[in-house]
Amino acid sequence: MTALRAGQVLLLDRRASPQFVVRPLMLRLGAIMPRITYDGWVWLSGYAVDQRGVATARREVFVQWAGIRVVADDGSTRPVTVAPKPPPATRAGTARFPVAGAGAGTTARPDHGRRAAARPSASAGVAAAQARWT
Repeated sequence: MTALRAGQVLLLDRRASPQFVVRPLMLRLGAIMPRITYDGWVWLSGYAVDQRGVATARREVFVQWAGIRVVADDGSTRPVTVAPKPPPATRAGTARFPVAGAGAGTTARPDHGRRAAARPSASAGVAAAQARWT
């Protein structure tokens, strides 16, 4: 297993992404793009190369880490080592909607000291409307 470096030739096939099921891509890596992606996926930038190693087109591809294979000089491939990500930070609640029981007097949806206005009953509304039209 190996880590990725600029200039390496990568084989991207069905293991990397569904877009390469029919036609695998050989990519000379230019950079790993700093875009936010799903876990296990990455944006790569580089040049598509033909069988002779000549660059034919600039490409940016969205692939799975687990499917990237580095091509050695003898034509063999080997998987890429992926550094594990730290787990995402979690919070018990936010200032606007604190978690119930997180502290004294907190609720799931605070009313900010306001009380809902008393709503008149439907019959009171009907009586008021009838009084206006008589």
